[in-house]
Amino acid sequence: MDFLWEIGCEELPPHFIPQAINQLKEEAERLLNQKDIAFSKISTYGTPRRLILFIEDIAPEQKEKILEIKGPPYHIAFDDKGNPTQAAFGFARSQGVDVSELVIKEDKQGKYVYALKKEAGRPTKEVLKEILPQLFSSIFLPKSMRWDASGLRFIRPVRWLLTLLGNDLLEFKLGDLCSSQKSYIERYLKKEFTPNSIEEYFEKLSEERILINPEERKEIILKGARKLAEGVGGELACSEELIEKVVFLNERPSTFLGKIDERFLSLPKEVIITAMQSYLNLFPIVDEEGKLLPYFVGVRDGDEEGLENVIEGYEEVLKARLADAHFFFQEDLKVPLEERSNLLNGIIFLGELGTIADKVERMVSVISSLPLDDLREKAIRVAKLCRADLTTNMVREFPDLQGVIGRCYALLQGEEEDVANAIYESYQYNLSPDGIKTPLGKIISLVDKLDTLLGAFHLGLQPTGSSDPLALRKSCQTIIDILREEKRIKFKDLLNKLIQTYTKEGIELKGIDEFLEFIKNRVGLALRDMGIRYDIVNAVLAGNMEDIREVFQRALALEELREKEEFIPTVMASVRLINIIRQGEKRGEKIREEVKEALLLLPEEKELYEQGKKARKRVEKLREKEDYKSIFYELSSLKDLINRFFDKVLVMTEDDEIRANRLALVNFIWQMFFLFGDLSLVVIEG
Repeated sequence: MDFLWEIGCEELPPHFIPQAINQLKEEAERLLNQKDIAFSKISTYGTPRRLILFIEDIAPEQKEKILEIKGPPYHIAFDDKGNPTQAAFGFARSQGVDVSELVIKEDKQGKYVYALKKEAGRPTKEVLKEILPQLFSSIFLPKSMRWDASGLRFIRPVRWLLTLLGNDLLEFKLGDLCSSQKSYIERYLKKEFTPNSIEEYFEKLSEERILINPEERKEIILKGARKLAEGVGGELACSEELIEKVVFLNERPSTFLGKIDERFLSLPKEVIITAMQSYLNLFPIVDEEGKLLPYFVGVRDGDEEGLENVIEGYEEVLKARLADAHFFFQEDLKVPLEERSNLLNGIIFLGELGTIADKVERMVSVISSLPLDDLREKAIRVAKLCRADLTTNMVREFPDLQGVIGRCYALLQGEEEDVANAIYESYQYNLSPDGIKTPLGKIISLVDKLDTLLGAFHLGLQPTGSSDPLALRKSCQTIIDILREEKRIKFKDLLNKLIQTYTKEGIELKGIDEFLEFIKNRVGLALRDMGIRYDIVNAVLAGNMEDIREVFQRALALEELREKEEFIPTVMASVRLINIIRQGEKRGEKIREEVKEALLLLPEEKELYEQGKKARKRVEKLREKEDYKSIFYELSSLKDLINRFFDKVLVMTEDDEIRANRLALVNFIWQMFFLFGDLSLVVIEG
C-alpha cells in the first residue's frame, strides 16, 4: 500500500520550494518512525503549484508493541522454593496474564517480576490524520499569510488537498479545507481531474507534461536550452542560481529562442545579462570567446501553443529594459565618479552612523594610516570611488550592478585597471578568481566590512539565529579569510584605528566585546572546518587574538605536532606553570613581570631563568620567521628544567619577596608558552 499527499497552492516562490520539499521528507520520516509505522521509501517533489509527498509500501498499521510492566520484587513474588506467592498471582491477574507467563529481570535495584503484554498497533489511516497537520506546520516559513477564517498560515494560499491511502481517499481537515480526490492541471483551477488510484494520478500528470521531479525539469530545460544555443553557434552563459530559479518557476517547461536588438549590444555585457537574468529569467548566449551573441533562451510554463506571442512579448520587454539601460548609461557617463562621491552625503549608511560619505571618509582615514607602502595612494583612490556608483541611474534601476557598473565606469573614465577591479571587489565576499583576488581589493574589502560590522554591533544589529539581513556572517568570514593571508595588517591595529575614526565623529562605539566574541567564534568555526581538533581550537582562541594570521599558524602547528612524542610532556610542563600562577592569583598575589636575579637562590631556579632568557631570544627570532613548529620545539627543550624546578623549588614559600620573585619567574617562562594560547585546555587522553 502506498500513500500520496498533494498540497495544491497558489504560485509558490521558487526559493521556497527546495527547502520545503526537503523539510517535508525529513519530518515525514521522523514522524512515521516516531509512530512506529513502517515504510520502504519516501519521496517528495515540488513545482510552483504543488508540493507532493509519496510514501511507498506504508504499513497498514503501527508495529505491535511489547509492554514490560514491572511488578513486585522476586523475593516477594516467589518463596524460597521458587513457588509463586499470592503477590505473584495477584499481579498476574491484574495484568490479564497467567502466572506462568511472568518473567524475572534484574536491574540495579535487584530482581523483579515483569508481565509482558502485547499492544496492537493503531491503523495507519487514523495516525496519518493526526500527523499530517503536524507535518504541514513543520515547514519553515520565511514569511506567511492567512487567507481564510481558520487562521491557517502558509507562504501562499492552499487551494486543494489530494490525499490517497492506497486507492482510497483519506479524509482529514486542514484549517477550513477538506481533503479530496481532486487535483488541478492549470494554474487558475479550470482543469481538474479525479484519479481513482495513485498510479492514475502520476499517469495523468505525465500525460499533461507536468514534471513534478525538479531534476527531470532541470534536465529537460538544460537540454532544450543548450540545443537552441548551439543552433546559433553559441553556448549558455548562466549561473546555477538562475537555472535553479527557472526550474522552480515552471512545472511544464518549454524552451524557446529569442533575439536581442543589436542596437543595444554596445552596452557593457554585464548590463545586458543583468537585464535578462534578474528581471526576465532569460539565459544569455555567448560565443567561444565569451562575447555576447544577439540571442537568448527563455523558458515558459506550458506547451508550444501561442509560443510566437510569448517570444515577441519577451523580446519587447527586454528591448524596453535595454532602452532604459542605454539611456541611463549615457547619462551616468556625463558625471565622473569622483564628482559622484560628493553625492554620497544623500545616502544613509546605518541609522545614526551617518551617510555613505561618512563611511567613505572613515575608510580613507584608516587606509591612510596603514602600512601599505606603494599601495597606499591607490587604496585611498579606491576608497574614495568604491561607493560612487550608488548614485548612478544604472544602480538605481539595476541594484545587482553595484560594483560591476562602478568598475565599468572607472575604466571608461580612465582609472587604472587595478583600481577599477578593486571597486568591483569591494562589493564581493569570496576570495576567488570571480570575487576578491587583488591586493587592493582585499584591503578595501577588509576596511569596508570591518567598519560595517562595528557599526552594526554598535546599533545592536548583530545576527540572531537564521536572521542576518546585513550579511554580517559573510562579512566576518571575508575579514578572517583576508587577515589569514595579510602580513602587513594586524587585526587589533586595524580595529583600534576604526574605533578611533568613529570616536572622532563623536560616536562612542558600543558592543565591542560582543563583536570580539563574535569574530572569535567565527575564527573557531573556520579552524574546525579545517579539521583542527576542538581542544586545540579552544586553547588557541584563549590566547592572543591581535593577529588572526598568527592564530591560524599557531593552530596548524599544534595540530601537526599533536602526534609527536614531545607534545604531551611539553603541554604538561606548561600546565604546571599556569596552575601555580592561578594558585598565586587565587591567594591575591600580584604577578610581576620583572625577575630579580639576586633573589634566585637555588640552582634549579637560576638555571631555568638563564635558559629561559636564551630561549626567549631564539623564540623571538623564530616568531619573526613565523616558524611556530620550531618555537614549540624550543619550548619543549625547557620541559625538563621546568619539571626539575617544580620538584626542587617551593614556589609558594613563606618569604614574600622570594615567593613573588619565583612567581615572576614562572610567569616569565609561561608567557613564551602563551604564544600558542592556553595549553591547559588541550585534552590529554589516556
